[in-house]
Amino acid sequence: MAKKIEQFLQKRTSPLASIYHKVDELNHLNKIFHAIYNNDLGKQCYVVDLTAKTLHLIVTTSAWATKLRFSIPDIIKILKTQPEFNNICKIKYKIDNFKAKAPD
Repeated sequence: MAKKIEQFLQKRTSPLASIYHKVDELNHLNKIFHAIYNNDLGKQCYVVDLTAKTLHLIVTTSAWATKLRFSIPDIIKILKTQPEFNNICKIKYKIDNFKAKAPD
């Protein structure tokens, strides 16, 4: 008997439900991040995780990563005004090497 996806998503212990809820959380955090930090740099950054005190971002290129590095104190100050980000003390980032190395 085939199960509907809703049945898997309703079970909190289901691996599929865990993935779905994590993706939903990241989408929510990205919307907030981009609503607050809606400039050229903000458009090049994507939230990939939020731990107790650290926001993890992916940056599209090394040039944007350099700009991000120098903007981190200001970004933290701005983000701390939002309840979702009020505990962050540092931002870690990585360059999206997958897109950078994609074949033509």
